[in-house]
Amino acid sequence: MATASVASRPWVTRATPAAAFGSLLFPIGLFAWLLAHPGSDPSIDVPREHFIIVTTVSLMAFALAALLAVASVQIAQYRVLFLCLGFMAMGGIFAVHGIETPGILMSGEYVAAVKGVSAYLSLFVPALFFAASYTPLTAAFERRLPYSPAGWLIVLVGAALAIYGVLAVASTELIAELPFGVKPYSTAMAGASIALLLFSLALSLALVGLGRLGLDSQGAAQRALGDTPSPDPATLEDLRRRSRGGGGRGGDKQNDGAGD
Repeated sequence: MATASVASRPWVTRATPAAAFGSLLFPIGLFAWLLAHPGSDPSIDVPREHFIIVTTVSLMAFALAALLAVASVQIAQYRVLFLCLGFMAMGGIFAVHGIETPGILMSGEYVAAVKGVSAYLSLFVPALFFAASYTPLTAAFERRLPYSPAGWLIVLVGAALAIYGVLAVASTELIAELPFGVKPYSTAMAGASIALLLFSLALSLALVGLGRLGLDSQGAAQRALGDTPSPDPATLEDLRRRSRGGGGRGGDKQNDGAGD
């Protein structure tokens, strides 16, 4: 059976790391430029739009991540599960950030502080899950299952996010007293989030590189097999007839001679 080999595209292999590197440098450079030119970085006050867009998109992201988390448990993909839990945390906590928009549903002296705490937590908590997905923790879950199902993690994360949301609305002062929204704690949390995300990125790129090596080896094997000529269909049919005792084409001629 003939196999078709996929033609390699060297320019794609060379361009992908450059594009990934550029996607990291561009926002960093833009941020540094805005810091150096504060006049070009205006502050736009649109609380109603902020409340509607941030809350709606965050809740939709939370719901989608929860569905994907359930699917990942069903197919036993625990690295994907931790990624989904990270996006669940990001959507749920950032939804609180949107709900706490001052002057819409909530008002008071602590609302802005809760909004800031939620912004930092919505990056730090997901970064923990993303980093955990590339550690031996996922292998530990695979060894323990099915004796200890991982579905409880989804329930636990969902319950924790619900409790945080209720406390942010019903007990705003309690959340506002958390030190995560003020320096130096906010700076430390932001730095830790960046470090965890870079750790996840590095391991992800390493896995992609290993997978690409595997695909290249598979492609080389397919090309080697593709160089072997495939049997002719008539020859295959002749072999089938011989195996059934028909004798193939020669056997047919002998039978015809015997009949004469």
